[in-house]
Amino acid sequence: MMKHQNLITGVLSLPFGAVSMILSTSMQALDHSRYALIINLMRQCVLLIASFALLSLLTHSQELICLAVPVTEIVTFVTALVLNARFQKHLFS
Repeated sequence: MMKHQNLITGVLSLPFGAVSMILSTSMQALDHSRYALIINLMRQCVLLIASFALLSLLTHSQELICLAVPVTEIVTFVTALVLNARFQKHLFS
């Protein structure tokens, strides 16, 4: 039963990752590659490794380590929204 819950959790995190990737690509296309790089590094390296490490230390359970990817996607999504708001403010000011 836990495998199905992990699968559902992973599938539910996909839209957050998709929006983060779209925002990153749009920032890169509009010549703000620094923000795009921050989002991509957070998503693929920094937050993913940190969430794997923290979840493995805190839970000591292999089943709950599967939550590392959804946690990373959601935190990256929020960060992408914040950076996009800064970018939009800078673009239209």
